[in-house]
Amino acid sequence: MKRIYQIAKEMGISSKAMLKLLKKLGYDAASPMAPMGKEMLDACTEYLKKDKEKVKNIELEKRKIRARIPPSTYEKLKEKQLREKGRAEQKMRETMTKIKMGERTKRYKKEIKEEVVEDRSKQILLAELTSVRELADFLRTDPLDLIAKCIKLGLNVTINHRLDFETAATIASEYGCEATLSATYEEEEVEELSLATEPRYPIVTVMGHVDHGKTTLLDYIRHTNVVESEVGRITQHIVILVIAANEGAKPQTVEAINHAKDAAVPIIVAITKSDLPEANPDEAEKQLLDYSVVTEKYGGDVPCCKISAKTGDGIRGLLETILIMAELLELKTNTKVEAKATIIETKLDKGRGPIATAIIHQGILKIGDPILAGNTSGKVRALFNEWGKSKNKALPSDPIQIVGLDDIPQVGDILRVVSDEREAREICRMRKMSIRDEVAKGRKPVIEDMQLIGMEKNKELKIIIKSDVAGSAEALSDMLQNLNQEEIKISIVHQAAGEINESDILLAAASGAMVLGFNAKENANAYQMAKEKNVSIRTYNIIYNAIEDIQNTLKGLIPPKFEEYDIGKAEVKQVFKISGVGFVIGCLVIQGKVVRGEKVRVKRENTVVYEGIIDSLKRIKDPVKEVMEGIECGIGFEESVKLEQGDLIEVYGIKEVTQK
Repeated sequence: MKRIYQIAKEMGISSKAMLKLLKKLGYDAASPMAPMGKEMLDACTEYLKKDKEKVKNIELEKRKIRARIPPSTYEKLKEKQLREKGRAEQKMRETMTKIKMGERTKRYKKEIKEEVVEDRSKQILLAELTSVRELADFLRTDPLDLIAKCIKLGLNVTINHRLDFETAATIASEYGCEATLSATYEEEEVEELSLATEPRYPIVTVMGHVDHGKTTLLDYIRHTNVVESEVGRITQHIVILVIAANEGAKPQTVEAINHAKDAAVPIIVAITKSDLPEANPDEAEKQLLDYSVVTEKYGGDVPCCKISAKTGDGIRGLLETILIMAELLELKTNTKVEAKATIIETKLDKGRGPIATAIIHQGILKIGDPILAGNTSGKVRALFNEWGKSKNKALPSDPIQIVGLDDIPQVGDILRVVSDEREAREICRMRKMSIRDEVAKGRKPVIEDMQLIGMEKNKELKIIIKSDVAGSAEALSDMLQNLNQEEIKISIVHQAAGEINESDILLAAASGAMVLGFNAKENANAYQMAKEKNVSIRTYNIIYNAIEDIQNTLKGLIPPKFEEYDIGKAEVKQVFKISGVGFVIGCLVIQGKVVRGEKVRVKRENTVVYEGIIDSLKRIKDPVKEVMEGIECGIGFEESVKLEQGDLIEVYGIKEVTQK
């Protein structure tokens, strides 16, 4: 018996359309993978046959209507259009002839000049902060004249002095211009859905808990061996989704589910390690119900495949499910527009320079294309696929490594092909200026001495992260942020890909931060500078070792808590005044014990009348260290204190409690 998606393919319609048709005909079909019985097939065939007849009849009626229109009507419309086109061309030729002969040259230039002034003098766009030179360019005046104008207004400025928007707008009004605040420069998003008609491959993200077989699954599919090349056999650069049949849902599994739901992405559950003796795939599938992931087995719409990445069982079914899901999504793209991609990884290579790994969304990226990504630009010098093989172009859905950017972009930046390198550089300049203005506007003073941080109300551990690739730096940053506690916070001062260099050490010294290198080492100059400036550098090649080490560091920085504990209580029975000694209080120990040298709190009718330390303690006439419950004693304090009969003396101690 064939499945629904197979019958749909034979009939020349999509699986999604077939599911809608079956629902319309009264059949309960939740998934394209469901089998299709003879009754369902016959009903669909009959319906489609009638539908084709209906369409055929409508087309015949349209032809009859078109046949009734007199042929002369179309000819008349065409003739009218040709006449109008001819008149427009004739008028244009006459105008150009007059201009060449000089008849309208003077007036033409005047009109153009007036239009330029009208368009550009009234409205100008200014950033949050604008230099005097830039403002002079906007106002089409000499910078020296503008400086003179500022001095008259009481502003002592230089040509590079940066004016805030309000000041710049006031000066612009003196020149008859109205200033408008421009937002942070962003590229214009152009929707071209109407042109996106070409099918594209799906981009599949695999996620899940550590050691649940994610990399092994990819190895089987791609016929590679990623696991053996990884330190500690832990995936460091790949984000994937699966659930192990022998362990079920784990914390990172839940986190992956939440990420998928937040992004509104369809989920396909792959239960791995189903071949193990202790495997219980049914229980693992059932656990997903607690997180609102309802598989097809329990009446939901989430496909579930039970697989073994080692034996290959169920892998083909998983791949078929991915293709069916992609077909239902009806993914389209357009290769006729400028290429657009998303940066998913970056790194700094000693030989090639900045390298960005991207997924192509639309268009075709070719060698030689001028590109823009975030705050950096460049020109594509080389392209490499996931196997390191050189390519001349990259198509939609292709993962591609791009060489040619001037600097390392951020993961998540949108990479675009622009008209030329000059435009790309100008956009980068505007973006950097906007960021600089925002930083200057909201800059806060930094604490330069790590020891002073402990004196602040809220402690802060500052960290600079450098890694071999940007994705690892981002992942490590996110995990470190989760270690924040009430008493001490982690602040990521800077994170980037590449080796630890002198700039990182200078930043660490200025901000009081430590430098954390993940699969990244410091160069010789940075090492020497770190020793001179007493900057701590820690390097790791396993992410969990870094997390554990920072956790231990936090424990050492968190101040201990002090708790008060009861030692004993005594009731004042009589007060004696001894010459040269002061007051001696005769007491009866009613609870616990009284110990010399411990702290006391004296209460009279629940009101504290004295706090101090027991200076002397005697039993009869002999000095003692402590007196137990039920025994009378004499107590003396450091100060001369007169107590009254009935006062309650509480003896207590303070102990230090280290926080976990």
